[in-house]
Amino acid sequence: MMRRIVFTSLCLISVLVSCKREADQNEYLKAFSDTYGVVRWFYPGDEAQDVDWNALALYGVQRIKTVRSADELQSALQDVFSPIACAVVISNDSEYDIHKIIPDDKSGIREIAWQHNGVDLGKWSNSYVSKRTYRPFESEGLNRAVIEMEMPAAGYIGEDLTFSIAIENKTPSSFEVYAKMSLDYNDPEAYVNLCEFTSEYQVQGKLKNRLSIGKNDSNKLIRICIYTKGSGEFEIKDCRLAGSGFDVNILKQPFRRNVTVYDYRLSDQGCAVSTKELLFDEHSHIGDVKTLELPGGLYAHIPLALYGNEEQTYPLPEDGSIKPDYTTSVATATDREMTLADLIVTWNAMNYFHPYLSDEVEDWDSCLMRAFDEVNECEKYSLDPLRRMMANVNDAHFTASSPREAKDYGFLPLLATRRNDKIIVTKSADPSIHIGDKVVKIRGVDAVERFKECEELVSGSPQYQTYIARQIFPRLHADEAEVTLLRDGDRFSTKVRRMERNEFISSLMTDSNIESSRWISTDTLYLNTGSSSLSEICTLLKERKDNQTVLIDIRNGNSFLLASILPYIADSRDLLPMREGINRTPQVYAPVSPVIEDDLEDVEIPELEYDNIFITGPMNYSHDEEVVDYALYCGIARTTGEATAGCNGRINRMTLPSGGTMYFTGMKVLSNLGKQGYYYGKGIPAND
Repeated sequence: MMRRIVFTSLCLISVLVSCKREADQNEYLKAFSDTYGVVRWFYPGDEAQDVDWNALALYGVQRIKTVRSADELQSALQDVFSPIACAVVISNDSEYDIHKIIPDDKSGIREIAWQHNGVDLGKWSNSYVSKRTYRPFESEGLNRAVIEMEMPAAGYIGEDLTFSIAIENKTPSSFEVYAKMSLDYNDPEAYVNLCEFTSEYQVQGKLKNRLSIGKNDSNKLIRICIYTKGSGEFEIKDCRLAGSGFDVNILKQPFRRNVTVYDYRLSDQGCAVSTKELLFDEHSHIGDVKTLELPGGLYAHIPLALYGNEEQTYPLPEDGSIKPDYTTSVATATDREMTLADLIVTWNAMNYFHPYLSDEVEDWDSCLMRAFDEVNECEKYSLDPLRRMMANVNDAHFTASSPREAKDYGFLPLLATRRNDKIIVTKSADPSIHIGDKVVKIRGVDAVERFKECEELVSGSPQYQTYIARQIFPRLHADEAEVTLLRDGDRFSTKVRRMERNEFISSLMTDSNIESSRWISTDTLYLNTGSSSLSEICTLLKERKDNQTVLIDIRNGNSFLLASILPYIADSRDLLPMREGINRTPQVYAPVSPVIEDDLEDVEIPELEYDNIFITGPMNYSHDEEVVDYALYCGIARTTGEATAGCNGRINRMTLPSGGTMYFTGMKVLSNLGKQGYYYGKGIPAND
């Protein structure tokens, strides 16, 4: 019995549009977008594995712009997808003939299908993994890591560290193992080839890597990483970290293991490592077909599993089939085409792999259609339609940039924030504008409306949107501007000149008055993680006596330093293990949006035994929030100030068709406190 996953991709536009051709064009773009996402991330054929997907997105947008009918849509989609996915069918038949993908001889073949633990988007995809079943692990990214250790450099200032490792190959095939200790936290290029294995057994490789930690490295992270290229098995015979007065076996430390990709067998002699054939148990099977209902009575049928042996998948592409030359599409793409392609690629990645999407957005299809409408109004390339679309997801990790986006703006000589419906100046580099002035208009535009439009470009909690909008609000696309202000009830206007980026940053964005860590009274110690090293903080904490308060200001501080402080502000017996199951990466094998339930039961918040207070704000997110949540769970601190940003989980990074870059959250992180502490999109509230 053939199983089918049916999805309706024909999205009705919820607003009236004056131009019928544009409405049809948006529906055709949506049809291409839906087909693109399923083929890219779920069609398992070998012929689709060496495709430049960003270039194909541009090619598809260019083909669709000429479509005026269902027949033309069918022809365009076939032109785009048939050369790179020969089992995909675009037709007006609602049924898919499963027999076309079943070979006559099924001996020695297995089911090939995609499995995604998060999604692998290239070398910067961190720990996220995508792999076809029973196929070699083909990633080029840091998700190939076998062993990872991360340590705040602040604890090793002045040390000359030595990392050494010895390995032995067990695989009679080409297989590479890389290792490195580095301060280049997230750069796979920093890690060097440990051994190039040949077809011989028992090939051994050794590495000794030295690293000096200077006083300027206190805000960096020492990273020890071992990762592989290819599939096979090897044994780590020795893996050590040494410095002045210590020499430890890393294999006996709490290192991070990539159990998604590798099996580990630890012993007294070392650690045997082998790559897995399956990332997890579930995967699509022969007969699972994604059927997309398209405009004009068309259907796109995409099989999610194909038969294959070690050499090829079935069916085979037709003899003489030629893939389009996508390089021409990239070279000739217009600004509008680039903007649309960036939207389509991002929308699909979020649709299938964003861990919070189902919690935050009710109708993701409509978000894309509204973005298409907005692109129709853009005269130049712009990331703003994408930013407004992503603002619906409330992901404070989201940022996007592109070399095509114009950077020809300067800045007003001020910083301001929104308090209710007033825009208040918080910093000024112009003598005619005072701190506390209310901004009424800028070049005749209502300041409140301008600020709210800036907030609409930011993905994150309301307090994070306001915090980031402060940096967008002063942008100026002219040499000067008339600013209307209100001061002490008097309304007046002043002309200000444009500030260039470097001048704006040095004058207004750089805080030269960061408080130093010190005793501010006989009973209160103030610690600032933005101005002090771990050694300076520890020296002050040694002076602490019972019943004395410690204020820990983590605003604009070093989040890795924050984690290092915890053992010094509480008894180690009070540092509980993190709750199991708080980090959840979507495991995706079918084209549906992931739903990750928060099923952690609430825990009783312990009474405080220590008077430790974190001073927080909307600039604190990700690792900061993880540490604060953990401290609340252990009962070793409380919070004051403002709510945090409300976002956590390892970041993923994707290259856009325009050549730009987009970052987003790839895993869901629950609170140690249970449902009561869930803070994504809201932030951890301040107690006082």
